[in-house]
Amino acid sequence: MAELLRLDGHQQWIARPAWSRDGRLLATPSADRTLRLWEAESGRLLRTLECGLKMATCCAFSPDGRLLAVGSVNNLLTVWEVETGQKLHSLRGHVKSVMSLAFSSDGSLLASVAYDQMILIWKTSDWSELRRLQGHADYVLDVSWAPGGSILASASDDGTVGLWEASTATPVKLFKGHSDKVKSVGFSPQADLIASASQDHTVMLWDPGRDKPVGALEGHEDAVHSVAFSHDGALLASKSKDSTVRLWDPSSLTQLASIPEPASKSSLSSLSFHPSRPVLASHNGSALRLWQLSPEKLLANAPAPDKPHKPSLFSRVKSLLGSR
Repeated sequence: MAELLRLDGHQQWIARPAWSRDGRLLATPSADRTLRLWEAESGRLLRTLECGLKMATCCAFSPDGRLLAVGSVNNLLTVWEVETGQKLHSLRGHVKSVMSLAFSSDGSLLASVAYDQMILIWKTSDWSELRRLQGHADYVLDVSWAPGGSILASASDDGTVGLWEASTATPVKLFKGHSDKVKSVGFSPQADLIASASQDHTVMLWDPGRDKPVGALEGHEDAVHSVAFSHDGALLASKSKDSTVRLWDPSSLTQLASIPEPASKSSLSSLSFHPSRPVLASHNGSALRLWQLSPEKLLANAPAPDKPHKPSLFSRVKSLLGSR
């Protein structure tokens, strides 16, 4: 592992950064009420977006890279043109702070979650609210689309991971297994696993078609705030309040490495993998660091799994994903 770049410039802590799908750009929302766009290869600052009177909490690039959606603590979503930095739309629907955003694979839908316990689905053709997904009993903190489908997963302070069919607003499943608040959630690139990070110090892996977790990743000594799969699903990264970023083999449920990183004061501290390379973006405070990873070296000493995970073949979720 080697640190490639360090992106400095924000005056306060960074919230949840995002990569463009081509890996060319990085966006960093911040408590300093700005969002910065960076050239990922060089670390050059390209543009600073002024987000108004309240802090920016999260952001997401559209799949074609033309648009950037930004959430904030003033309950508002804004949509910006990346090339010009012009604000195009303001979306109102949530009544509390927006915590996470995600575009569907084809870019036709945008999902947003907030402290109001709601998951809103927006049509990007006219930016109208399409559906409201309800079922969580506390703050909803993160959302992730299954690659290539209309299934999405959500993480909530009620201690559960939700699974939803967005096209019909149907709750598919509510995973229960964590003993405390769930802070982050993410699908594997193959859509056969969901990872969830919790305040109970663990990361859990779930098969979308089964009720019980595939396994629990233990080792963190404090709340885990973020989790992310690498572009090929070979690695899983987690970020914790215990001042570490840890790398795992999701096949063998083995910890591969631990990277020291001072804990952020914010529960919005996050990490994100490059969409096509083994490069990890993580942050503490106001700086974003990019790490070059060597998956072959990391996985060389990982034990073979005792019972390799076999995805459930006939679950409703898999059939839905396969039909897309």
